[in-house]
Amino acid sequence: MMSRYLRSDLSGPRYATEISRELIKSNNEVFIATSYVKTKVKNAHILKLPPQFGKKSITPIAYSLYGKSTKLKYGVEIVHGNGYTLFDDVSTVHFLSKAFKKQIERFGLIEYYPKSSRISAERMIFRSSKHLIAVSSLVERDLVELYDIPKERITTIHNGVTLDEFSLSINSDKEKARVQTLKQYGLEKNKKLLLFVGGGAYKRKGFRFLLRALPYISKEVVVVAICKNISEEDRQFLSKIDVDERVKVVDYVQDISKLYRAADVYVLPTIYDPFPLAVLEAMASGLPVVVSSLTGITDIIDDGKNGVIVNDPSDVVELSNGINMLAENNTLRKNMGLNARATVEKLSWKNVAQKVLRVYEELN
Repeated sequence: MMSRYLRSDLSGPRYATEISRELIKSNNEVFIATSYVKTKVKNAHILKLPPQFGKKSITPIAYSLYGKSTKLKYGVEIVHGNGYTLFDDVSTVHFLSKAFKKQIERFGLIEYYPKSSRISAERMIFRSSKHLIAVSSLVERDLVELYDIPKERITTIHNGVTLDEFSLSINSDKEKARVQTLKQYGLEKNKKLLLFVGGGAYKRKGFRFLLRALPYISKEVVVVAICKNISEEDRQFLSKIDVDERVKVVDYVQDISKLYRAADVYVLPTIYDPFPLAVLEAMASGLPVVVSSLTGITDIIDDGKNGVIVNDPSDVVELSNGINMLAENNTLRKNMGLNARATVEKLSWKNVAQKVLRVYEELN
């Protein structure tokens, strides 16, 4: 029997898109409500909403009302949101402002301080949903402890990764890709390549910690960092330290899979990250990862086997030691990369969607 599900791509477009594709393959009918005009999923019903619906001030109310009306109009059985809409049957929680606030206070990133109204709105949203999907045990714990959500209303299901898009490269191909990439960014060709992906949230993801650790990191290591919309303050910070020959900051990379395949190590010294897709992509590409203990991705990291966990991302010695250990040991780096790939092969979007589908079925 075909079941009908409504999803929103708000705040989690990759997540909504991939889950929708897999649900359709399993002979389910999927409606996607979106104000993002580029959303494309074969055989899905794309319900285009006005761009104004994407504005933060009206998003919860607009999408919530639309979801309710669509459920009645099309006979939808489950409305699945992404933590920003009220009265969902299922809502996947990708981020928690109150949990982030705790880390802001710890590390002093006051400019990121979330409004109290946002935290109150999140509490209302989470309590109004019938069931919540937490993307990591970190999120599940914080929902219980910080938002008073009963544990029986939460299921932890990790994010997935597109395994055929992010794949291993054989040694000769990797060496060629690394040399080409180093040349492209004006870096020395015989260096080890460390990759950081921060986007517009580069401060939260620990870019400054990485820069401060640079003097302690082996001179054989150079860095490519994807950081969008660098502030003037941070540009001044960059200008005060000698990074030109060791760090290249780029706004955007069209095909990031090539960069993963060229890199030697991936690093994420974040102060808060529930379950970052970029780390999954790096692991799928055979990269050993150095990550902060403050990310939910540690659910799948076996410290010293498929990656390295840094307890305090602001500790430049601890961070640099983790990076140096991998950069200086080719065998260790290769073995950890292979283990990383083996780990995420269990997290295909198909497997993730099957777990989500079981949540739907239990609610029906």
